Amino acid sequence: MVPMHKRLTLGWRSWIAAVCIGFGSMGSGARVLAQQPTASVDGPVLQSEADVTFARLATLPFQRHYGFEQTRRLRDRNGAFVALDERLEVAGTGTNTSPFLLTFIGVEGQAANSVEMARWDWKYRTYAALLYDYGAFRVHDAALAASNYTIHHFGLGRRADREVRRVVVFPRRLDKSIWLIDLDVETGLLLYSAEYDSQIRLVGELAVTRVLAPAELTPSIPALQSRLLLTRFADLGSALATFAGGTAPIAPEIGKITPEYSIVRVHVAMDPLNGERSLVLTYSDGVDTFFVLQTPGRPNPLDLSPSAIAALGAKKPQTIAYYDDPSLRTYWFGDSGVCFEVTGRGTALRLRDAAVSIYRQSLSR
Repeated sequence: MVPMHKRLTLGWRSWIAAVCIGFGSMGSGARVLAQQPTASVDGPVLQSEADVTFARLATLPFQRHYGFEQTRRLRDRNGAFVALDERLEVAGTGTNTSPFLLTFIGVEGQAANSVEMARWDWKYRTYAALLYDYGAFRVHDAALAASNYTIHHFGLGRRADREVRRVVVFPRRLDKSIWLIDLDVETGLLLYSAEYDSQIRLVGELAVTRVLAPAELTPSIPALQSRLLLTRFADLGSALATFAGGTAPIAPEIGKITPEYSIVRVHVAMDPLNGERSLVLTYSDGVDTFFVLQTPGRPNPLDLSPSAIAALGAKKPQTIAYYDDPSLRTYWFGDSGVCFEVTGRGTALRLRDAAVSIYRQSLSR
């Protein structure tokens, strides 16, 4: 058994390192160089329950130019909720690479010059892409989502002065997030999402408070360039072939632990400042997502932790550092000159077993 060594200092830093490195720390900018023509959609698009499908949930957020004022509520490391006001604008081009802006407005209950305001402002400016892509309900792959979740209808309601269809997206395996969502009848856009764990405890929510009028929308959303150099690969084998030597990454063998998850994105991120390259694997069941990051050549700071220092004459123990709270689970370890990070939602109960399996696989080589 690989010992677990809890390091509460990981927190947001590990989440950022394991996920945002894959998106080049793009902050609040878009992922295209110039704004393209906005796709047009005639509404209403959700006229009946039959119109709510995973295929439509995967595409409707990128079909038009729209903007919201919204409040994000999430639990901090002490379990208390923090409420963050923000503005989202998306210039839909028909694909999930549509340009967007996610802007921090404030922390409810905090003065404008408070430390908390400054801390969250920095997080939004630096890592808004993470919150936008993974901070609320999103269908990342319609076919996988249809295989792993079911849709349950709970009638009509009102949200931000709009008529909505209220839906529960329920996982077929009860060890991951359950989602309650409100969908705008006219546009199909997400106006509310609440995430619950397998014990039906609220983990976080995102609520639209106001839909922006067309005159309030930004005419052209600028793009921010990634600090990292990103190379996407069609498959894992092609990416692994670009690494050579005994410190190369491995192909994780976790199919028996997470059989309903598939690798939906493979890319290598290179830091131009030091030439460090990281292999980033994105796994998804269609809705839930976790990440496996492998960085060859990076020193393993856990070698100096108390739990990794061998007693006199004893074999050196193997150690995994971890952090978990209601929103986040991350595991961090090193072996054979490669640093590993495995990160996912706090509701992902099998993520620990996946991390241990990857570590054992690395040790066996």
